[in-house]
Amino acid sequence: MEKTQSGDKKPGLNLSEHTQDRLDRLIFKEEDMSVFELSRWLCLVEGIHEIDKFVTETGREFEAKPIPMLAYIDERTPAMIKDVRLVEGV
Repeated sequence: MEKTQSGDKKPGLNLSEHTQDRLDRLIFKEEDMSVFELSRWLCLVEGIHEIDKFVTETGREFEAKPIPMLAYIDERTPAMIKDVRLVEGV
C-alpha cells in the first residue's frame, strides 16, 4: 500500500510491486493475457462466487457494492498471482 502525506496507508494495490507479473504473458482458454490480468479476473470471479454462496446459504438479498469488491480483489491479487504461477507453470 502506498502512504499518504499524513503517513496513513492509502487503500489499493501497489502496481509497482507487480511489474513482472504484468509482463509475463500466458494463454488461458485461447486468450492472451498477463499473469496479473488473469489473477485480477479470477479474483473477480471468486468474489462473485462468494457472494452467490452467501445468498444461497442465507436466503437473504445482497446488494453488491463496487468499493468492497475492489478492496477484496486488491487484497487477494498477490496470493492469486502465486496460485496462477503454480498452476500454469509460469
